[in-house]
Amino acid sequence: MKLWPAIPDGTRVMGGTTIAIMEDHRGKPVLKLTWGKTVVYITANQGMLIGSTAKGAIRRYEEEAQP
Repeated sequence: MKLWPAIPDGTRVMGGTTIAIMEDHRGKPVLKLTWGKTVVYITANQGMLIGSTAKGAIRRYEEEAQP
């Protein structure tokens, strides 16, 4: 995989997690998450699905928390 210069490999985020934006074998961007020995690659479609699911869950939680 080719590294994209926008977010270089090893960019630290929360805790010991590092991120990078890579290019997969088809030339599509993927997000690489690394913590410890675990490495996960997330495509743009998967990222949008994860984001919209989290957004919906947060919205439901906020609505239920209203008095």
